[in-house]
Amino acid sequence: MTELNTVNAGANPDLANSLVEQALADKPQPVEPARIIPPSNNVVVLPSGYIGPDGKLRTEVEVRELTGSDEEALSKTDTLVKTWSTVLSRGVVKIGELPVNEEILDNLLIGDRDMLVLGVYKATFGNFANIDAYCIGCKEYKTVSFNLNEDLKIKTLADPINQRVFEVFGKTNRYLVTLPTGIAQKEISVDPNKTDAEIKTILLEKCIIEINDSPVISRNQVKGMSIPDRQLVVEEIAKRAPGPQFEDTEIDCPNCGGKVVVPVNLGTIFRY
Repeated sequence: MTELNTVNAGANPDLANSLVEQALADKPQPVEPARIIPPSNNVVVLPSGYIGPDGKLRTEVEVRELTGSDEEALSKTDTLVKTWSTVLSRGVVKIGELPVNEEILDNLLIGDRDMLVLGVYKATFGNFANIDAYCIGCKEYKTVSFNLNEDLKIKTLADPINQRVFEVFGKTNRYLVTLPTGIAQKEISVDPNKTDAEIKTILLEKCIIEINDSPVISRNQVKGMSIPDRQLVVEEIAKRAPGPQFEDTEIDCPNCGGKVVVPVNLGTIFRY
C-alpha cells in the first residue's frame, strides 16, 4: 500500500499555506481566443461614400488581390478609363454589405473610384509604388519608391451626404451642381478624340442639375452657358472633389540626396 503524506495545518501553518499557494499558481488559467484581424489592405474607406436607394451611406469597401485572369482582362483594355473600370469590376467585392455591381460602381463619385483603384493596387502589390522620375542632381531618370499610405494626400467630405450638391453663382445665373460620378467619367472616355471643350460640355451636362431653377435636360443648355460661367463651374467641381490628390511630389534621391519630382497619378502608380 502506498503511504500518503499529509500536512497538519495546525502544527505547520507556514508549510500548509505554501502548498495552497503553489496549488493555486499551478491551476490552469483560462485561455482567451485569438483575435483574427483581417488584412487592412483589403478594406478601403471611401472619402465620400455610396448612398444606396435606401438612403444609407456606405463608406467601407472590401477589395481583393488581382489574379492572372484579371491581368488578361486588363491587357485587352485600350483606354485608361476602361482599365480602371475593369480593375473596379474585378477587384471590388462588396460596398458595405452590398455585393458590387456595375450600377453601384458607375454611381460612385470619381474620387471614390480613384480610391478603390488604389485600394485594389495595394491589395495586389502592397503600399509602395515604384515610379520613374527625373533627378536634376544625377541628370538621369531614377526609379523611386512612393509610399501610398504616407505620401499621398486624401481629401474627404466633412458632410458626405449634403456636400456633394452645391450652388454656383455666375454672372447672372445660378447653377445647382453635383459632383461627377463614374457615369460622366465613362461617357467622356467613349471618344478619345474629343476636344477639351467637348469634354467640358459632357462634364457640365452630367453635373449641372438646374440652371435658375430649371432642370437641365439637354446638352444644348450647357452649350448655351457663357464661357466664363462654364469655366467657373468646372473650377468649383475640381475644388470640391474628394479623393486622392494627385500632384507632383518631391522625394529625396537615394544617390545624390537631391530632390526628385515624382509625377503621381493612377497611370504612373498602377503599372503591372
